Amino acid sequence: MKNPNEILWEFTLKCNKNCKYCGSKNILNSNDRKFTYEEITKAIISVHPKEVTITGGEPSTEFKELTKSVKLLHKNDIKVKVLTNGYLFEKINDDFDSNITQYGLSVNTLDDIEQLKNSGNYLKYTNKITMISNFGTHNIDNIFELAKFAVQFSCWQVQLTIGNEFQLDLNQIRDLQEKINKLNETKLVEIVQADNFTCGKCLAGIQGFSITYDGNIIPCLSYRAWKSDLHVQGTIKDIKNIWKNGFKFNREREFVPSCKTISGIEKVSISVDNAERLLEILKEPQKDDIKKPDNKFGPIYVYGVVTPPQKEGDNYTVVYGVKSPSDYPFGPTITNSSFDSIIDKIKDEFNKDK
Repeated sequence: MKNPNEILWEFTLKCNKNCKYCGSKNILNSNDRKFTYEEITKAIISVHPKEVTITGGEPSTEFKELTKSVKLLHKNDIKVKVLTNGYLFEKINDDFDSNITQYGLSVNTLDDIEQLKNSGNYLKYTNKITMISNFGTHNIDNIFELAKFAVQFSCWQVQLTIGNEFQLDLNQIRDLQEKINKLNETKLVEIVQADNFTCGKCLAGIQGFSITYDGNIIPCLSYRAWKSDLHVQGTIKDIKNIWKNGFKFNREREFVPSCKTISGIEKVSISVDNAERLLEILKEPQKDDIKKPDNKFGPIYVYGVVTPPQKEGDNYTVVYGVKSPSDYPFGPTITNSSFDSIIDKIKDEFNKDK
């Protein structure tokens, strides 16, 4: 088993802000730690990932411990990224910065922009900052103001707020995609659609994993926002064995996870036999480029999500869509459970676009 590409570490749940749209807002400021920061840091080093992304909460609320951890990781030739709401830049110096490969700066509202402009502490590090924005009903109308602020950074990463009352509906997501397409045409800032705002195979538990603030190992920290079951594999005490033998669900699953389709594509249930048939049919079209004659954004792909039953007697859950970079979230939704109906829709979509 190769070493992980990335480990995402939920360093702390302490935070200096209380953002209403935060995916971790229901557990912020929890403090029932099972392991010290040093113990978790050394466990990470034992599986030697290529990089570690440290997030929170706000990691810099534990700045003394954060400094120790990033120095130790860097000393062991592990790249370190730190995500922050900007508070970190009020504390760091050149010595701290020398251990960091990249910063992720969370900027989601006009208030965030105003606070950062007033402090100005981030300006020294703009060449190492990726600005990150999670879009929902709280900020979709401010996309152009956010884009203007993002121009000064190396990259702007955009994704979706999910699992709460700020989640966008299907039409709002399409509107957001159209605005991003227009911004891309200006070439003023490099925009990267990431995490749940992309379509593709989820690599959680396959190329990396996450560690919670209390030392539990889970596939992905985004589960905080939309799942009650974090799929805990164990703790850092067993980190090597978990990386080698754990994450069975993630490693045996086909296609993309529900977080990538939760914002508008509906789920249907079909039987185990039909789910297997659907997988076989979807596997082949996924390899082929089906180009629209007038689609300047390139090929489209059929994709599907098949989630195994959670308990005996349940059906498989299937989500189906058509991927096109110009039309997120990629085509029609399926609202009835007839297997033949799903296949007919797939065939119709391919025939229409050939």
